[in-house]
Amino acid sequence: MKVLWKNVLIEPIIEDVTKGGIILTKVVKKPIGIVKFVGHQVETVKIGDKVMYNKYENKYIDFEEKEYLVIHEESVDCIIN
Repeated sequence: MKVLWKNVLIEPIIEDVTKGGIILTKVVKKPIGIVKFVGHQVETVKIGDKVMYNKYENKYIDFEEKEYLVIHEESVDCIIN
């Protein structure tokens, strides 16, 4: 797959239960994922980065039996170390 321009392809990390055992609903889940592909104009993130992103600005796609998000680079809020 080739991601274009300033877009980023993210594999969401889905955490249904917190470390304390609290079950999370879809509304409460944190928008965190791993960057899998980046467009050629992306400057701030790289493949393999764990990021938090704006969950309201994204497009879901299915690729190789997995669900990914395609978002604009500016929708990445932070890189998690």
